[in-house]
Amino acid sequence: MTNVAARLISGSTSLGRTRAIVVAGSFVALISSMPATSLQTLGLFMRPVTSEMGWSRTTFFLGSTIGVLLIAVTAPAIGRVADRIGIRAVLVPGVIGYALSLAAMALVPRSVPLFIALSVAVFLFGQIHTYQLYARAVTAWTDRSRGFMLAVMMTGTAVGNMMMPRVAASLIDNYGWRIAYLGLGAIVLIVATPIALLVVREPTPAERARSHVVPPAELGLTLKEALRERTYWVLIVFSFVSNFAFYGILTNFVPILSESGVGQASAVNALTAVAFSQFFGRLASGWFLDRVGRPRISLAWFMLSTLGIIMVGHSAGQWLTLVAPLLIGIAWGAEAEMNSFFVSRYFGLRAFAQINATVYSSIALAGALAPIASALIFDRTGSYAIALSGASALMIMSCVLLALLGPYRFLPTSPAGRPYLSNGD
Repeated sequence: MTNVAARLISGSTSLGRTRAIVVAGSFVALISSMPATSLQTLGLFMRPVTSEMGWSRTTFFLGSTIGVLLIAVTAPAIGRVADRIGIRAVLVPGVIGYALSLAAMALVPRSVPLFIALSVAVFLFGQIHTYQLYARAVTAWTDRSRGFMLAVMMTGTAVGNMMMPRVAASLIDNYGWRIAYLGLGAIVLIVATPIALLVVREPTPAERARSHVVPPAELGLTLKEALRERTYWVLIVFSFVSNFAFYGILTNFVPILSESGVGQASAVNALTAVAFSQFFGRLASGWFLDRVGRPRISLAWFMLSTLGIIMVGHSAGQWLTLVAPLLIGIAWGAEAEMNSFFVSRYFGLRAFAQINATVYSSIALAGALAPIASALIFDRTGSYAIALSGASALMIMSCVLLALLGPYRFLPTSPAGRPYLSNGD
């Protein structure tokens, strides 16, 4: 912890303190982020909601699928607005809207259209309360230690992924799914809103001018220029296929484990094991990203996660409920800060939020299609076996794509202006 604190406050004292506050605030806010609070708990809500309403699993996932599809369309526009007017003006109303729409799920009647409409609202507002805009703030405050600072920030989501399923499960078991939605919305409103309003921000021009720790904001490519880069499209496809595999399995993880004879408590423990692995995989990934001038170091995490997904379809006992989730969580944890780090190093900070949002759109598209695809496979075949095989193949493909990424373009520099990292392997 001492080393983490030292790296947070390195640089000039006042700027170092401000950066530490921004990173720490982002960490706390992301504990209640949409991926932790909504995506990670979908499987827990599916059974009680469909049981009470008399709906199929496909119907349950339809609203979230439409919402995430709309995220893929709207995220670049939101990123562009954030690049132009600042993240706080976008973040604060987004967090409040997400909290209120999540709490409103408690009031939904037995109406499929209304349930779908509220689910869409949850995910449309929820996209703002993900890592995108928080990453914009953290990358604006860091250069040489950017990978590690992004990892520290993103461990907030990992902590949320450990905590929120347990909170949701406890609320569902003791008070029902409606109170669970209300409770989750209250947590977002109480925890994240003050942080978004008072803590998370970008450096001022004066702060940039008096510190070499804060990178220039004007260096980088526009989205139009990035679209002409081969690296951009490799990153887009990589993000889509890897997240299709992850979302297809993890949003259905509880029913997948139940199909294998695992009880509810053990299934929740398996989700916790995924999140626990995310936490450490994220920090380790960030530490290595700052020290290696090419992205291939990340291949190790994805190879291990590929093995974990393969094991889910071919194992039982502790291999299924502990070892496989731990392996899956390694790359699932590392990927979010990897993508933001890659965007900053390949395309710079000039249009970071917009370019990062297009990468997030590919993730959102995968997140929209994968859960309902797995549910459809189950509804048609009565099993998740085909979904597991497909996810394993996509993970192998993601490893190949990751290996195709070339050297970074915007390397960190020393105070003297020299590159801090080598482009070599």
